[in-house]
Amino acid sequence: MVVPVFKKGIFLLFPSSLPSLASLRFLVDMRWYKQLRRYLGDDGGGNGQTGASSANDGLEEGLGGAINDEEDGLSASHPGPVDNSNILDPLGNDIREHLIENMDYQLLPSEAWEKIVEMFGIAEGQKPISRKVYLMWTTAP
Repeated sequence: MVVPVFKKGIFLLFPSSLPSLASLRFLVDMRWYKQLRRYLGDDGGGNGQTGASSANDGLEEGLGGAINDEEDGLSASHPGPVDNSNILDPLGNDIREHLIENMDYQLLPSEAWEKIVEMFGIAEGQKPISRKVYLMWTTAP
């Protein structure tokens, strides 16, 4: 399930629950993603819907939590095209090793990725970075 977000005339879909058994997710550099959230006016403390109640509805978790303005120095300006150069290896062929989800990158469902690329584009020479995400269950003995 995804939660629709409408800000600044932009309709996006963000994750609100766990992925299906095997779903395709796209990696987005966390710095660019934070810039996008700031541009959309989402500080991670609400549900992201204009005029909606203040209940979280899982959006903060799906968006990676609240953003600290003082920490990263980002403004609310347009984020430009998706730029994953910070998470790519020096040759730009694959992602760097030892990256941490929600710290170095954010995983987005296909619907959100497609809408973001439609609205903002992707940096020249870069390709989408996708990974299959599988749910894993553990049971107590």
